[in-house]
Amino acid sequence: MKHFSHIIISIIVGLMVIFIFNLFYLTGLYKSIKTETEMIVINCIEEADIKEAVIRLEQKAKINGPNTISIEKGYHNDSLTSVVTNSGNVVENKSSAINPQESFVKAMLREMQVTIHSQFDKYQAVNLNRLDSLMRNELTLRGLNLGLYRIDVINKQNNTVVNSSNPSYHCEDNVYVVLYDYDPGSSLQYKITMEPITQVVLNQMIGLLVTTFLLIVMLVIAFWYLIKTIINQRTLEEMKDDFTNNMTHELKTPIAVAYSATDTLLNFHQGDNKQLREKYLKICLDQLSRLSGLVENILSMSMERRRNIAFNKETIPLKTMIEELCEMHKLKSKKDVVITSDIQPSDLTIECDSAHLGNIFSNLIDNAIKYSLDNVKINICARQENNNIVISIKDNGIGISTKNIEHVFDKFYRVPMGNIHEVKGYGLGLYYVKCIIQQLGGNIMATSHLHHGSCFTLTLPIK
Repeated sequence: MKHFSHIIISIIVGLMVIFIFNLFYLTGLYKSIKTETEMIVINCIEEADIKEAVIRLEQKAKINGPNTISIEKGYHNDSLTSVVTNSGNVVENKSSAINPQESFVKAMLREMQVTIHSQFDKYQAVNLNRLDSLMRNELTLRGLNLGLYRIDVINKQNNTVVNSSNPSYHCEDNVYVVLYDYDPGSSLQYKITMEPITQVVLNQMIGLLVTTFLLIVMLVIAFWYLIKTIINQRTLEEMKDDFTNNMTHELKTPIAVAYSATDTLLNFHQGDNKQLREKYLKICLDQLSRLSGLVENILSMSMERRRNIAFNKETIPLKTMIEELCEMHKLKSKKDVVITSDIQPSDLTIECDSAHLGNIFSNLIDNAIKYSLDNVKINICARQENNNIVISIKDNGIGISTKNIEHVFDKFYRVPMGNIHEVKGYGLGLYYVKCIIQQLGGNIMATSHLHHGSCFTLTLPIK
């Protein structure tokens, strides 16, 4: 049991380590995807801002005529030269013999963007509605399904709103806000209010999250089933050990008694006395009968593995069978037994194996006698309901508690009674009864109240 506990603890610790490792991994992955998504949002803002600035230059050039606007930012040594002329387009883009790195190109575009804002915003302010539309397009192109609530131009020094794309919108608590300095030399910056990016990140992780969750659930279920199976096997093994020990002792007793009686008759000339001879022979007969019953109990253990039993079915009059069994049990019992039967109709018959059906009734009647006090009263009722026969065997015995009644049909199970009412047995009788009834296509139910008797109800098909 100690090693078993260690195994259980090791498995639980292992599952916890796996769960914690996956939790750390998923947390790191979430942060990584979130950071990447935030960078994509910044890139969208940059692209939308550059496009909005170029559109303003184009519009201004068309209004004021040619050669009125010339914003030039030159980088010599043939590395990169970008010139924005009266048409508002980049008409010249020279690169050196060696292609510039992407980060270098971005830096140049950023420098051009800052130059446009610093020199042109004082003549014409940023069109936030256009910037809003361009921003939405950039987000869509990059596959980010983020709602854009509002774009503000705010003063960094006093955090006041200078201009807004949607003045009527009131910020909610659960929003994602990005502050973007489009002109570091100015005190103005963009404040973009969007939907939270948490859902976007989770959507990208949904496959991994579902797979991980299902894996953990399957591990937990497999672990639970494994532990339950092991516990059941250990319980069954302990019960089998107890049964073997008890049965070994019980087998030795009738053998020893029969041996002693036979030895007395043979070696001590007790056989000459008729009364003593009959007495010892009767002792031998009783012990052999008891030994036969023990062997039958051992054989009934194989019922668990026998799924298909060949029954020798015949038409059985229930009244005759029950009355014969009742007389037999009254004769062999040392208690005062009163058994009443009520078979309706009196000629009620059933197609069944007489040997197995007789064993079923014998087990139930024998239990009713054994687990009753000195004055035993048993009532047996049988009646037909549709295509079934319902048989109830009720006694005035010591009864079974509620917590034990559900286990009475379990293999090797015996209701713990302490020293109050000690009855020998092996917990196989009711198990055998249930197995046979199920093979016959019926069922059995037990009801009982402690100190107020028990009732076993059998339902069997007529055919």
